[in-house]
Amino acid sequence: MAGLNTSCSSIRAAIVCGSTERRINPGDEWADLDFEIYVTDFSDFIKGAEWLNRFGTLWTHLQLQEGDSPVFLALYNGSEKVDFHFFNITKLQNLVDNQELHDSYIRGYRIVIDKDNLAVKLPPSLSTPPPFAKPSADEFAFHINAFWYGALYIAKQIRRRNLWVVKFRDWTTKQSLLKILEWHAQTTHQWNYDTWHDGHFMSQWIDSSTWKALQFTFGEFECDSSWRALLATMDLFHQVAIETAQGLGYSYSLELDNKITEYVKSLYQADDLSKPHH
Repeated sequence: MAGLNTSCSSIRAAIVCGSTERRINPGDEWADLDFEIYVTDFSDFIKGAEWLNRFGTLWTHLQLQEGDSPVFLALYNGSEKVDFHFFNITKLQNLVDNQELHDSYIRGYRIVIDKDNLAVKLPPSLSTPPPFAKPSADEFAFHINAFWYGALYIAKQIRRRNLWVVKFRDWTTKQSLLKILEWHAQTTHQWNYDTWHDGHFMSQWIDSSTWKALQFTFGEFECDSSWRALLATMDLFHQVAIETAQGLGYSYSLELDNKITEYVKSLYQADDLSKPHH
């Protein structure tokens, strides 16, 4: 933290969080460094990024905005990645007043600047996952519908040989698949069962047969591989979604599943794979 100008009066507190501070699955040699910095005024930082050079030889950086909060993603010599997320000091005050933690602090955090002795009043990290909530029936239905809508769209794009769009839209269906996999794991175990986020450590929290099936759900760019990956993804989603619906006590539309599966397979069977495009 020596590179940050701590004499700057607007900086009131800084906290390191993320993988480097957690105790379960701690950060490895490829881990990023995540700083959350609480200030009274953003202007000293958003008017330029020269201050990033104080930390080392800067390769490049991205300046983003998340709501009212500026974010700097910096990449330094040796591929060291450091994220700086700025918040108004009132955000920290609210956390203290409510005795709450950011989701990013629940698994572990470390205070490196605390000029007002405010951050030390945060509750301790629990080294446990943030609470996972059972989805509503509407949220569950949304991901079911989004997946099958996307699967049919992808099949049409394969027939068009619009293969870049196939890859782009495939990730949309994978997001719905991931959500169902998370809910499946939690209904199989309990709602404090740790499914992390964005698929992190997935091999640890899904069963071995599902992990094996996932190996076939990502294809290469060409159309035959794209077809095989789509059909494998649909097969896995069908199985896991039905079991998840049963665990949640929600209905599952086999009619929608069967109609789209039948149509997609008909497109595949009629496809002349030697044909590069229409």
